[in-house]
Amino acid sequence: MILETDIGGDPDDFFAICYLLNAGVNIKAILVSPGHPYQVGLVRFICEYCGVNIPIGVSDPNKCHSTDYTGFHKKMIMTYGIPESQKSDGIGYEIAESIYKDDPNVTFLAIGPMKNLGEFMRRNPLIHIRKFYMQGGFIGYDCHTDPNIVRLPKFEGKTVCRSYNPGGDIEACKLLTRTYVDDRRFISKNVNHTILFDSAKYAEMLSVWEGRTPEAPYELFLKAAVAYDFQKREKKFHDPTAVACLLHPEVATWAEGQLYYTSQGWGFSVGQTGSRITTSVNYSKLWEYIMEGN
Repeated sequence: MILETDIGGDPDDFFAICYLLNAGVNIKAILVSPGHPYQVGLVRFICEYCGVNIPIGVSDPNKCHSTDYTGFHKKMIMTYGIPESQKSDGIGYEIAESIYKDDPNVTFLAIGPMKNLGEFMRRNPLIHIRKFYMQGGFIGYDCHTDPNIVRLPKFEGKTVCRSYNPGGDIEACKLLTRTYVDDRRFISKNVNHTILFDSAKYAEMLSVWEGRTPEAPYELFLKAAVAYDFQKREKKFHDPTAVACLLHPEVATWAEGQLYYTSQGWGFSVGQTGSRITTSVNYSKLWEYIMEGN
């Protein structure tokens, strides 16, 4: 896998990387958007803690402000003495090109704006990608017939909606919809917003691991959960959900069609195009996979 992330103050990406490593995914590279040295430092901390050596690429090597970290990221730096500034291993798209050349079957996962992978696709317009999953996108409730949807009032009546990751590089996401991809899937915003990690889920996860010794990635996951203080706060678990949907596509119901963009946001038109987007998930199985880290 080649992973793109905008890891930082939001803990979603941190937990998603721990989940991927615990599940035994062979991550060939972690591409950071935009690539502040403090973002690189946090990714390198995860890799070192988990005993893996993964190249780290950045989209903008000129981003050099090492004191922009906030929230969860700042607390992790202070708690674990993570270096605030570290250098990457190179430019993201160049690292992606090298890996793809060696393994054209590599899977792509974007849990952040596609600053790196967008440039990779722009520079390789004839590329043939086997599998590309992205956290983000939107499909209106009335655009499909899935009976298992969980409806949220804020999305009622909408056919398009702004979505952070696709909106972080609009042209890159448009390019993804046109690139030759065998298995292209989006984990939709309106489904993600129904998946909350809170004090009850935290207590349940602790009970899952009671009396067991987790491997390093999930040991770190549990420590990071303490830093975020899930006993008092909740978090929409977008990125770990995307990981679960990639590792276990059967956990979700998918609509086939085409992601599209308007000035009001992203939508999805249903049809036989080969692309897919989540309309619902099996919550019990989803949480089982996330909590077990497999």
